[in-house]
Amino acid sequence: MLKSHVRTGMVDARPHLAVLVVAAMSLGLLLVRPTTAEAAPLDSVAILEDLRFGSASGNPRELTDVAGNLFFAATDEGDTELWMSDGTFLGTNQVHDINLGPTKSSSPRELTAVGRTLFFAAFDGNNTELWKSDGTRVGTQLVRDLAGPQDAAPIELTAVGRTLFFSAFDGKGRELFKSDGTFGGTGRVKDIGPGDQSGHPLGLTDVAGTLFFTAVDDGGRELWTSNGTEAGTVRLKDINPGSADSNPTALTAVGDTLYFTAYNEKSSVELWKSDGSPAGTVMVKELLPGVLSAFPVGLTAVDDTLFFAASDGEHGKELWTSDGTAAGTGQVADLATGPSASQPTELTAVDDRLFFSANVGGERELWTSDGTANGTTKVKDINPGVASSTPNQLVAFGGVLYFSALDAANGRELWRSDGTGVGTERMSDIVAGAGSGEPKSLTAAGPILYMSADDVVQGRELWSAKDTIAPDTIITSGPAEGSATTASRVTIGFRSDDSSATFECRVVLSVPGDVLASVPAFKPCTSADAHVLDPMPPPGTTVDFAVRALDGAGNLDSTPARRTFTTAAAVPPVAVDDVVTVVEDAGPTKVDVLANDSNPQDGPVTIVSVGQPGKGTAVVAEAGSLISYEPHPDQCTDTDEADTFGYTLNGGSTAKVSVTIVCVDDAPVAVNDDATALENAVDVSLDVLANDTDPDGGPLLIASVTQPSNGTVRVVDAGSGLRYSPTPGHCSDPGESDSFEYALNGGSRATVTLTVACAPRPPDDSTPPETVITTAPNLLTSSLWLASTGTFSFSSSEPGSTFECRVDTGPYVACASPHRLSVPFGQHTFAVRARDASGNVDPTPATLRVLQFGL
Repeated sequence: MLKSHVRTGMVDARPHLAVLVVAAMSLGLLLVRPTTAEAAPLDSVAILEDLRFGSASGNPRELTDVAGNLFFAATDEGDTELWMSDGTFLGTNQVHDINLGPTKSSSPRELTAVGRTLFFAAFDGNNTELWKSDGTRVGTQLVRDLAGPQDAAPIELTAVGRTLFFSAFDGKGRELFKSDGTFGGTGRVKDIGPGDQSGHPLGLTDVAGTLFFTAVDDGGRELWTSNGTEAGTVRLKDINPGSADSNPTALTAVGDTLYFTAYNEKSSVELWKSDGSPAGTVMVKELLPGVLSAFPVGLTAVDDTLFFAASDGEHGKELWTSDGTAAGTGQVADLATGPSASQPTELTAVDDRLFFSANVGGERELWTSDGTANGTTKVKDINPGVASSTPNQLVAFGGVLYFSALDAANGRELWRSDGTGVGTERMSDIVAGAGSGEPKSLTAAGPILYMSADDVVQGRELWSAKDTIAPDTIITSGPAEGSATTASRVTIGFRSDDSSATFECRVVLSVPGDVLASVPAFKPCTSADAHVLDPMPPPGTTVDFAVRALDGAGNLDSTPARRTFTTAAAVPPVAVDDVVTVVEDAGPTKVDVLANDSNPQDGPVTIVSVGQPGKGTAVVAEAGSLISYEPHPDQCTDTDEADTFGYTLNGGSTAKVSVTIVCVDDAPVAVNDDATALENAVDVSLDVLANDTDPDGGPLLIASVTQPSNGTVRVVDAGSGLRYSPTPGHCSDPGESDSFEYALNGGSRATVTLTVACAPRPPDDSTPPETVITTAPNLLTSSLWLASTGTFSFSSSEPGSTFECRVDTGPYVACASPHRLSVPFGQHTFAVRARDASGNVDPTPATLRVLQFGL
């Protein structure tokens, strides 16, 4: 294999590199693919290219993933320039000799991806400025000279969406800049330190599309935020009031919240958080109360939880978690009990778990945690005994942890772990025996894990760990091998032992006597469980189906899974007659007519049409799996023939359904009534059943009544009648009608409305009656009444009058004729007056004087 590195002004053909790569491949360990369907692990570790030939080191550094390609800085022929690799030997090349010359270096640094573009700082022989690259020579360009004759020296390059933010020197001070990759779109955001002072932005961090950073103004180094505009670049809070610094550090995004450590005079260095507002920038919890500091370090997001290491004074520096509340912030486990410290480092998230290095009992080994004490365990004693494996360079890739670790037998090499002891294994022995390959700068790009390593022969060069094992492909369902299928639709399922795999299918169709001119190519096809042959081959066709898996690393199954079968004419399903029973007036009833039908080929059986019965309606329901039948109202078949209808299956087979409709006794129906009664009438007969009906001709009986407001009603004659009596004196002429309800056997209810006619009234009478005394002890005006008692009779000019009598000036009292009177000795006056039925009183009572001598 020949490979040419094209550099400015020279062509370097280095055929020896192919031999070196092949030799280096033999140093890698080939690891077995798991049998379960999961993303295939990296299984081969090998040198990718000897960037600087011989024992001198290319020292690849600043390894950065840009849209699946690796960019890095490396030294070739004595100068350090920008390189790119696609994971292949031929695809690993110097991008551009920015500072032209064999011993002059542009020393690219701060490599940062913004979308598919790489931004970096480089020295072109004049100044260190901001550059960009798309991986090509012509696409590697100076973005803008920011400081004239001086170095802008961009640092803290940070992508926020499609914008690059960075700190740079503008000729007077170091301030916040941004760039969209164009000359015009690159400039200073804000002069935070006015004049010759520097705002010196540090800790630039993207939190859900918002930039957070620290900077210095007259309030010291504090927390700032920016939306990319001068007005939108502001100090969030003076955490340590006055000119002193709070010095926020370890800025870490967890969802849309920023966590960081900061100092103030009251609480020293503690854990803080911010939502981007002054009010929302607060201390989470004072982990070590008082003037001493908890010094949280290693802030790491695992899903929506923050992990970190801190000391609360009672315990040494141990693992903690926080959900952003004081109550939800606490020590996970005291791994090195008491005041001793396990000193967790290298905190790294792999999916929903944390991996870290911890020193317990004098051994620093690999640990994992789910955020609970019970779920925080040592993964494996990689270097058994009292020595430590000291894991470092931890990186997550494909749901697996990759890291560098030391063991006595093999030195420091590349390892991987799935969080279990069994699943934690060494991947390489770059330097055979106890020597160390010292993998560093582990970086994932596309399907490859890159690193720098030193095999002591070629120096520190670019290495890679790849998946080189082709996936297996398995057909899981569909017609059996060598079978004849009569199905109208053939679905074939298949899978791979690599969950990242896609599939390519090939279908070869033939009939007896055919000679194939060519075999079709494999084409991308749908995966597992649902690949349909479309169009369906006609009967008598031999189908040779093949499928192969292609994994995410580009490995293709070289032995496709195959299934050969033939298509045959379909045998239609068979419909069988059904007998069904429903009740009269039932609603729609689901009839499972397919329960006794069959398909000799176990294919689909569906109802495609249904005939109409004479005593109801029938429709196809639920995508042809049921018939819904509903009898017509009041239809039943106790004395008639059953209702019938037919249905047809896919394939044309028909059957008859006979429906017996069981008669039920319909309840009688009550209808409202109007009735009339006379005032003061008693037990008026009400025939409320006259307009009520029973659909079946059954009995009509009154089961109950309610009571009206102005009268009473009762059930008589064993429920066949009612008697109503209005309240005496009540009538409807000046008032509202009376009403009540009655219920029939069966529960139907109706209302009876009663009009009570008022009785005739006499005409108005305003003429008082005249009163006459008809008999008395003495009819003379002046009477000598010798006895002490006497009887008076009197009458009125109006029949029906009542009377009131009195003696002398006493009160009138009711009296009747004849009236017997007793008086004492002396002269007295007897008076009587009549009162007619209208209440008129005689204004001139009849009077008679009597004299009692008392003889």
